[in-house]
Amino acid sequence: MNEVKLKNSIKRITIFFVITSFLIFAFGIVASHSLTLVFKDTVSRQVKSQVQEYKTDINRKIQSSLQTLYILRSFFVSDEYINTETFQAGLYESNNQSNFIRMAYFDSEGLGIRVKTNGDIEKNINLDDINENAREVIAQAYNGENAISDVYYDSSLQQSVIAYAVPVKNGNEIKGVLAASQSVKILSCIMDRQSILSDEGIVMVVNSKGEVLSGSTKPLMENINNINDLTDISDEKKQEMLLSIADLKASNISITVNDSSYYAGIEPVNIRDWSIIVVDSDIGLNGSIYQNMNITRVTTIISLILAIICILYGYKQIKKNNNQLLKLAYYDSLTGAYNMEKFNMLLDDVWHKDDKKSAVVAINIRQFKFINEIFGSDMANKLLCHIKNLLDDNINENEFFCRENADLFFIFMHEDEPQKIIERINSLIHKINGIILEKHPKYPISIYSGVAFLSYCNDEREQLITRVMFALNRAKLNGKSNKIVFYDSELHKTEQLQNYIESHMNQALVDKEFKLFLQPKINLKNGDLYGAEALVRWITNDNKMIFPDQFIPLFEENGFCTKLDLYMVDEACKQLRNWIDKGYKPINIAVNQSKLLFYEEKYVEHLCYITQKHNIEPSLITIEILEGLALNNVNDINDKIARLKKYGFKISMDDFGSGYSSLNTLGNLDIDELKIDKNFLMIASETNGHRQKIIMGQIIALAKKMNMYTVVEGVETKENEQMIKELGCDFGQGYYYSRPINAKEFGEKYMKERKQNE
Repeated sequence: MNEVKLKNSIKRITIFFVITSFLIFAFGIVASHSLTLVFKDTVSRQVKSQVQEYKTDINRKIQSSLQTLYILRSFFVSDEYINTETFQAGLYESNNQSNFIRMAYFDSEGLGIRVKTNGDIEKNINLDDINENAREVIAQAYNGENAISDVYYDSSLQQSVIAYAVPVKNGNEIKGVLAASQSVKILSCIMDRQSILSDEGIVMVVNSKGEVLSGSTKPLMENINNINDLTDISDEKKQEMLLSIADLKASNISITVNDSSYYAGIEPVNIRDWSIIVVDSDIGLNGSIYQNMNITRVTTIISLILAIICILYGYKQIKKNNNQLLKLAYYDSLTGAYNMEKFNMLLDDVWHKDDKKSAVVAINIRQFKFINEIFGSDMANKLLCHIKNLLDDNINENEFFCRENADLFFIFMHEDEPQKIIERINSLIHKINGIILEKHPKYPISIYSGVAFLSYCNDEREQLITRVMFALNRAKLNGKSNKIVFYDSELHKTEQLQNYIESHMNQALVDKEFKLFLQPKINLKNGDLYGAEALVRWITNDNKMIFPDQFIPLFEENGFCTKLDLYMVDEACKQLRNWIDKGYKPINIAVNQSKLLFYEEKYVEHLCYITQKHNIEPSLITIEILEGLALNNVNDINDKIARLKKYGFKISMDDFGSGYSSLNTLGNLDIDELKIDKNFLMIASETNGHRQKIIMGQIIALAKKMNMYTVVEGVETKENEQMIKELGCDFGQGYYYSRPINAKEFGEKYMKERKQNE
């Protein structure tokens, strides 16, 4: 009986191991297949990502060169000016200051001058005497187009180049063409930059015929002048690549070269008929994943021989995966710091121990988005890792920190004295400022910081992070670098005010607590009233004033500005109707409109409904928009502007010069009026503001050439008025004429007089 039991036990054990071996074998096959799919998908996505990055860099470089030429053309004037030594010297200097290797100007008769970098000036150049590729783009420019040539070999420069050309206009008349040549090496530099590509990887820009226009300078590229030169690729795959290039179609093609697997990513560059191709081996791109695949396959084979070892191996893998899951759950994948989940767990432990003599500090990098966009994500990520390492070295025992997202870090400090916290944060800021960005050693790293003490939150632990963030946001609003703000009674009042604003804003709109105030615009030629800007003031029913800087930023953040902006248009139209009914000659009223509202689908219809409701001509309403509205959507914005102007509305660009100002954006938008920010006037009025005054004058002159009225804000003195008159500005606005006043006072002061003058 015992023998039977033993045999049965052995049988059961054997069956167990057989089943286990089979399951492990099956698992190995599935895992191997899954890893293969993941591997291929990862490689495909990495190739696509690299192609997109190269495409973005090439477009940015080409457009930057075209933009440089576009800006330079504003300094070229009449045909007579071409023969002056000043013009020739200016053209020579412009070429030397840019990254072009040659520049030329051709007048309306096809004659011009040409300069090379640090070379002689060639005069009386005829279009028939230059390279046909250059003639092609110049011909396009004469037709009013900004043109880019294909890559071609210029025998006079003895190198391959790209040609650019833009029309030079006087008003709507084309007076000539400004052209430039640039070495094709600018593309090679982009394609030689460091990336995840392996040593076998190559990058090239080709035209629709498969001809290589430029490529990375790796040895693999030395003898490749055409896709047909890739002799190790099958004709079928080569034909597939050529079809994608000819059709300007994005594709990701798996190819085999000498029994090795490669991927070719193809993407049209959106410049002429160019496409960019990235070719790399799958092992080169993801050697670690490929190694894991082989390990899994070997493990599967071994599992058939030694089931127990495979089971133990599987246990170790599970344990490893659990550790990885734990890491994903509580650690930041980029820097290795704790994440917010772990930080809150540790903070809860401290809270339950009733250790309130502590504080939480939030730090944020000033203009981190700028660092990310201009210097690249790799540089930005390295900076975040540097900061994590600095925090590791500068926190005390039983203190901890985390990276919440992007550039936001939270630090728990065992400190309850503000001065000690300030000293520690300043020490940390000093060390962060000492971080040197590769290739940008002089770029200053600045920090915002918000602090909240645990003791200030009483038993409301959940509010702690909210209050730290509130303090951090106040530090950002200040605008100064390395600003530290503590959450205290004053900030508590501010927070209460913001809570009041958000909880009462809708009812305030119903109760008409938002009042229309007006600030006049004065015609600088005759001193007469030209129009007014509508400004909002929140006056509660118990006669308390909430100032715009207290509620406007919050409304822009929570989206309520869309309702308020339409309400202000309605109030402006209502006031115009009141004046017209009294027999006053109406004026134009400008109303600010937010980005969110301008993008609404029925925006134009809403405005038309309001003007029709009050029987007001749309031409009496000027829509003021900010320049940032059109930075990435010029075509969409111009479509919306065209619809508004079709019904008679006028369009003004507000606060030009308050931040990043693009002459390109100004040239592309079909607006009626340009409002120059008061900071321009403030700096230009200073003793050392000569340069700013020159820039301001040029902007006004450019606006006039584009048939735009100009308004300067912030006119506060007679000297301010005299200066903008001399610069040729059309209208002035500011406290020198009047502060913003309510509609009733405005009518008494300005509108009655208009009735008497009729």
